[in-house]
Amino acid sequence: QQYTLHGKVIKEVNNAKYLGVHISGDLKWTTTLAKLHLKQIAQLGFVKRNLRVKSRHLTERAYLSLVGLSTVSSVTVYT
Repeated sequence: QQYTLHGKVIKEVNNAKYLGVHISGDLKWTTTLAKLHLKQIAQLGFVKRNLRVKSRHLTERAYLSLVGLSTVSSVTVYT
Protein backbone atom coordinates (compact mmCIF):
# COMPACT_ATOMS: atom_id res chain seq x y z
CA GLN A 1 0.00 0.00 0.00
CA GLN A 2 1.32 3.45 -0.90
CA TYR A 3 0.98 6.47 1.34
CA THR A 4 0.90 10.02 0.05
CA LEU A 5 1.53 13.38 1.64
CA HIS A 6 0.47 16.54 -0.21
CA GLY A 7 -0.01 14.45 -3.33
CA LYS A 8 3.47 12.92 -3.28
CA VAL A 9 4.16 9.24 -2.67
CA ILE A 10 6.13 8.55 0.51
CA LYS A 11 9.01 6.19 -0.15
CA GLU A 12 9.13 3.05 2.02
CA VAL A 13 12.44 2.50 3.82
CA ASN A 14 13.77 -0.12 6.24
CA ASN A 15 14.92 2.47 8.74
CA ALA A 16 14.97 6.22 9.18
CA LYS A 17 16.57 8.75 11.47
CA TYR A 18 14.16 11.02 13.33
CA LEU A 19 15.25 13.43 16.08
CA GLY A 20 18.57 11.61 16.38
CA VAL A 21 16.99 8.19 16.83
CA HIS A 22 17.23 5.51 14.17
CA ILE A 23 13.84 3.86 13.82
CA SER A 24 13.89 0.47 12.12
CA GLY A 25 11.07 -1.56 10.66
CA ASP A 26 11.42 -4.17 13.40
CA LEU A 27 11.46 -1.43 16.10
CA LYS A 28 14.72 -2.68 17.63
CA TRP A 29 17.41 -0.39 19.07
CA THR A 30 20.29 -2.14 17.28
CA THR A 31 21.03 0.62 14.76
CA THR A 32 20.67 3.45 17.27
CA LEU A 33 22.94 1.74 19.79
CA ALA A 34 25.53 0.88 17.12
CA LYS A 35 25.61 4.52 15.94
CA LEU A 36 25.90 5.72 19.55
CA HIS A 37 28.79 3.33 20.13
CA LEU A 38 30.62 4.58 17.02
CA LYS A 39 30.09 8.16 18.15
CA GLN A 40 31.57 7.35 21.56
CA ILE A 41 34.61 5.70 19.97
CA ALA A 42 35.13 8.81 17.84
CA GLN A 43 34.86 11.00 20.94
CA LEU A 44 37.46 8.89 22.73
CA GLY A 45 39.76 9.30 19.73
CA PHE A 46 39.20 13.07 19.86
CA VAL A 47 40.17 13.18 23.54
CA LYS A 48 43.27 11.04 22.95
CA ARG A 49 44.42 13.22 20.04
CA ASN A 50 43.75 16.60 21.61
CA LEU A 51 44.27 16.24 25.35
CA ARG A 52 47.98 16.49 26.01
CA VAL A 53 48.15 15.39 29.63
CA LYS A 54 49.71 12.31 31.18
CA SER A 55 47.03 11.97 33.85
CA ARG A 56 44.75 9.01 33.21
CA HIS A 57 42.25 10.53 35.64
CA LEU A 58 41.96 13.77 33.64
CA THR A 59 41.69 11.84 30.38
CA GLU A 60 38.88 9.70 31.82
CA ARG A 61 37.05 12.79 33.13
CA ALA A 62 37.28 14.53 29.74
CA TYR A 63 36.03 11.41 27.92
CA LEU A 64 33.17 10.85 30.37
CA SER A 65 32.16 14.49 30.04
CA LEU A 66 31.83 14.16 26.27
CA VAL A 67 30.31 10.69 26.25
CA GLY A 68 28.01 11.50 29.14
CA LEU A 69 26.36 14.25 27.12
CA SER A 70 25.57 12.00 24.17
CA THR A 71 24.51 9.10 26.38
CA VAL A 72 22.17 11.19 28.52
CA SER A 73 20.49 12.71 25.48
CA SER A 74 20.00 9.23 23.97
CA VAL A 75 18.67 7.75 27.18
CA THR A 76 16.16 10.57 27.43
CA VAL A 77 14.77 9.55 24.04
CA TYR A 78 14.55 5.87 25.04
CA THR A 79 12.50 6.46 28.18
